[in-house]
Amino acid sequence: MESTVEQRLTFLEARVKTLERLLDAGGVSVPRPAPFPPARAAAPSVAAPSLDPPKPRRDLEEVLGGRVLGWVGGVAVVIAAVFFVVMAVHNGWIGETARMALAFAGSAVLVALGVWLYERRGQTQAALATVAAGLAALYASTAAATLHYHLLSPVVGLVIAGAVGALALVTAVRWDSQEIAGIGIVGALLAPVFVDCGTSTSSLVFMTIALLAAIGVVVYRRWAWLAVIAYVVSVPQAAYWLYGEHDHRLALTLVVATAFWLL
Repeated sequence: MESTVEQRLTFLEARVKTLERLLDAGGVSVPRPAPFPPARAAAPSVAAPSLDPPKPRRDLEEVLGGRVLGWVGGVAVVIAAVFFVVMAVHNGWIGETARMALAFAGSAVLVALGVWLYERRGQTQAALATVAAGLAALYASTAAATLHYHLLSPVVGLVIAGAVGALALVTAVRWDSQEIAGIGIVGALLAPVFVDCGTSTSSLVFMTIALLAAIGVVVYRRWAWLAVIAYVVSVPQAAYWLYGEHDHRLALTLVVATAFWLL
């Protein structure tokens, strides 16, 4: 059995050699397997589409319907309140104290309503306009109670105006509203003029505090226009105080002028 297997292997080996000689003699080449094609460069990955919906562009209708009409409505509310008070005064319906109480109460209600609308019903221009109208009415009421009716002393008027300005600034920073910031800054800086404090030291201190608050907001929010308004409003007051006090307190006026220049 083993001899038979050996014979067969020898026979097959001889046949293979014979075939190899025939192939070499005939010039027939055995085809080699084709090489693998070169690997292609990976296609650039395409970023997956963002799941966030694209921000819609603001058209004219949205601007007019949201911003313009909202602020026009706020101005209309202030004008209507002023006309009502004027008519009530002209007809003798209410006294001076009641007039001012109604003015302060109505202004506070406007501010509270605007805050509620903004926090509860969405960040709309109507809510911002309502808050701005209420703050402006509070400033006007403070000026009227102090200057026209003399129901408040200048110091008390300054304190109230300062509180209104602080409320406006906090609200503006929290809501990132440049309009309310402008009302708060301008109102606070003009409070000494509203309450007719003249060249008193209290008016100077109050204006300085308001100017510092304005600088803080400008640095924090980068609202350059607010710095321009703050200095345009405060420079005449500082110059008026320096002109009125330089004869009596020269050293203090020099210090104040230097501090204002540094600010």
